[in-house]
Amino acid sequence: SMRPFIIVGPEGAGKSLLLRHALTELKSASIAIINCSAETGSNHVISKLFETCAMFTTNSGRVLRPKDGERLVLYFKNLNLPRPDKYNTMEIISLLQQLITYKGFYDDSLDWVGIERVQIVATMNPSTTVGRHKLSTRFTSIVSILCIDYPAPDQLKRICSNFLAAVVKYNRAGERKMKQASTWAKPAAINGLASTMVDIYQKLRRKFTVAERRHYIFCPRDLTRWVFNLLRYDFGVQSLLDCWTYESHRIFSDRL
Repeated sequence: SMRPFIIVGPEGAGKSLLLRHALTELKSASIAIINCSAETGSNHVISKLFETCAMFTTNSGRVLRPKDGERLVLYFKNLNLPRPDKYNTMEIISLLQQLITYKGFYDDSLDWVGIERVQIVATMNPSTTVGRHKLSTRFTSIVSILCIDYPAPDQLKRICSNFLAAVVKYNRAGERKMKQASTWAKPAAINGLASTMVDIYQKLRRKFTVAERRHYIFCPRDLTRWVFNLLRYDFGVQSLLDCWTYESHRIFSDRL
């Protein structure tokens, strides 16, 4: 389906990961990413369309079609970051509404340019997050919206266990760095370490909140960073627990 949609969820909930996984299932599709900021406007979208599409002249006028593949997925990251104007209108949202509804836009010469086989998708944090803005109801009424939240603690523990099992055994090059007979090669030890990581993460989230300090944002992404940073070390020389503790301080303590 070419229906436009938005994935909404808190920071680090896996919105981009979920979307990238879904897009890999598409055949003959190209992806163009627009990383939105406070200054992103309609000119950025139109430039990206001309960059990734080819112009064709048809009996109904000029039309932009994807250069590569049957479909172009135009992916907007942080769609609600652009700053509204003095009329509380987000220029980029008005353009996207026009592209979805009328399948085209007016260029600088005020000539109509149609678009074909272009799908609009986006991810964003809730509008209640600092620096985010509400999208117009006219726009949200014509797109599908998927809301996701952080995984439950049990799910986080399973995720950490799976990542840790690979990280403690292999380095970045895929070479084995820990003997099979090692204590940390055993599932029970891995599961215990993962459980401790999630418990620490949950306690930090409860104790240090955004209401106290703006930068007290803890999300599952911190857990994956904690795990993957262990790839830097050779556990034949350094203690796994020493490295594990050091990385926890760099990820969490330095922020407090």
